[in-house]
Amino acid sequence: MDFVLDDRVAIEAKSTRRVQQKHLRSLRALAEERLIDRSIVVCREDRPRVENGIEIWPLEFFLRRAGGPKPLGSQSRERYVEIPLETSA
Repeated sequence: MDFVLDDRVAIEAKSTRRVQQKHLRSLRALAEERLIDRSIVVCREDRPRVENGIEIWPLEFFLRRAGGPKPLGSQSRERYVEIPLETSA
């Protein structure tokens, strides 16, 4: 697991184009122990889906839901607008 939000939502990032059962082991274990209420895998799949109660979200879907950077162009899958971080001078 890569992130936990509000101590109840676990998010794991995978670079795969197809999430398999082996990718879901840690999230499934947390859910079975009732340590989390919701599990999300962010990956390179084409469409969102649910596998045994675990939500599988394509990166673009995740970024839209999270309000993050928008993809460049409708055909782009890998390039994103960079948002410069402000620093105190």
